Amino acid sequence: MFNLFLPFLGCLHVYGAASFTINNLPKAYSRDPRITKSSSALNESNGNSEGLELQSDKSIYGKGEMHLSAVLNEGDVVIYQTGSWEIDSVLVGDGEETVYEYGIVDTIQIVWTHNCEHGFIRGMKVEIDHEKGKVKVVEPLDFIDFGPDQLFARVPVDWQNESDGLLKSPLPLELRN
Repeated sequence: MFNLFLPFLGCLHVYGAASFTINNLPKAYSRDPRITKSSSALNESNGNSEGLELQSDKSIYGKGEMHLSAVLNEGDVVIYQTGSWEIDSVLVGDGEETVYEYGIVDTIQIVWTHNCEHGFIRGMKVEIDHEKGKVKVVEPLDFIDFGPDQLFARVPVDWQNESDGLLKSPLPLELRN
């Protein structure tokens, strides 16, 4: 007998043969992060927000290693919250009204565990022209950093060059600033 530790299943005790198959992995571990589902009223409210990945979509994302921040890449456009927001139904922040800001990810410094995430997401501020669907990195560069608890969504963008892109679909009205 030997023990095998798998982060998503815990410790398995294996008797006899050293080869085995694990069936029925949790859905999230077999997901392709490029495939998204709409599970929020935000996605349904305006119909055309295909590809918008919301941290609040519990069918895909959760806490710790299941957090949206765990599948972010350099160059992803994100929506993050400033002012006040909730963590586990507790209001945090500076007490002001929630404001949604836009940024492009440059670096990620986060530690993910089975049920929490701590660290920073750093990047540059971007502006979105919602009428034309244009995304532009703010010049001169306006550097940002925020915690994974402030991450609200990943926005699908087709980059035309290093500073200009086009939204793949319009954002819901609730996320436009």
